[in-house]
Amino acid sequence: MSPYRLSYMTTENIGLSEEAIEGRKQHERKGAVNVEQNLSKHYTTLYDVWQFLTQNHDFYSASKLVDKAKKAEDDAEQNRDETSSVLKQSYRAK
Repeated sequence: MSPYRLSYMTTENIGLSEEAIEGRKQHERKGAVNVEQNLSKHYTTLYDVWQFLTQNHDFYSASKLVDKAKKAEDDAEQNRDETSSVLKQSYRAK
């Protein structure tokens, strides 16, 4: 038996469609099974869990968070360029 106890925190479903809520429920059920059957056997110390979360986890790893931020920045820049182009076209400018 592990000396650790895993707890989950809830978030409110405000503004989510029923489809989104159901999708989250399914995703979380799969995640719980994965933790129980796979991850808990591989990451057995608190340090191992920390390493996993900060290095490998699809949502929490620092490199993936940086990638997401960079993509958001690139998307915003592209939107600014498109808006500027549309504005120029509206004045028949090039």
